Amino acid sequence: MNHLSRTLFSTIPRALTARAAVSSSRVLLPQTTAVRHSSTEVEREQTFAEYVASFPQFKKFKAWYVGVSGYRQLGLYYDDLHAEDFPEVALAVSRLPEKEANARIFRIQRAADLSAKQQILPTDYWTQDEEDVRYLTPYIEQVVLENKEKKLLDEV
Repeated sequence: MNHLSRTLFSTIPRALTARAAVSSSRVLLPQTTAVRHSSTEVEREQTFAEYVASFPQFKKFKAWYVGVSGYRQLGLYYDDLHAEDFPEVALAVSRLPEKEANARIFRIQRAADLSAKQQILPTDYWTQDEEDVRYLTPYIEQVVLENKEKKLLDEV
């Protein structure tokens, strides 16, 4: 039984047996002291994404899709595809080291030029799997966490 069904089945009987106590014109519901079941790492079941990723066909599909998408043929990295229109991405890009930020700008401008000419790079210059590292994702995650923390602190 997974976490969701365990939670649902543990709360349904309490909800059905809870009767409203009527006191004058107010309706009072009985207070429960029940504790939700929380899963630990030992008994945690796979998420759907982890389940799908466990199939060997998924890795083949992922490799095929990356090849078909064409961004590597233009010399781009995966993180170059993030648009700076979003405030989190813009802040993350501003936090990049200068060398990495300049390399990102160069790759994007080269890809735009190639796209305008309807050309692709020679195969020697295509982005390889080893080169396509997530250089911007940690910065984006850090900005998102900071925004969540700021929102929580503003609520206090």
